[in-house]
Amino acid sequence: MEPTRRKIVQLGMPFVAACAVLPLMVMKAKADDACTDAASEGLRSSLHYTAAAPEPTQACSGCAFFSRGDAHQPCGKCVILDGPVNPNGHCDSSSKKN
Repeated sequence: MEPTRRKIVQLGMPFVAACAVLPLMVMKAKADDACTDAASEGLRSSLHYTAAAPEPTQACSGCAFFSRGDAHQPCGKCVILDGPVNPNGHCDSSSKKN
């Protein structure tokens, strides 16, 4: 039995949808990775740094060790992690700003 045009289109739709969504997922992954620093990966790992805080009140942006650099940059800087961090991130050394 030869496949019909309708069947070919139905089978191809998931592929077309994946091609449309995949670039968006890659852009999001690159945005999440924008605040990484390979040189401090061991320190980040030991302090359990994550790009997303478990609670919004525990985010890096509310930490005393965090400073916001250029407003046009997605990352801030952490004194303890010695490098760029996601403002929405979190680590075990978080200390609430006074």
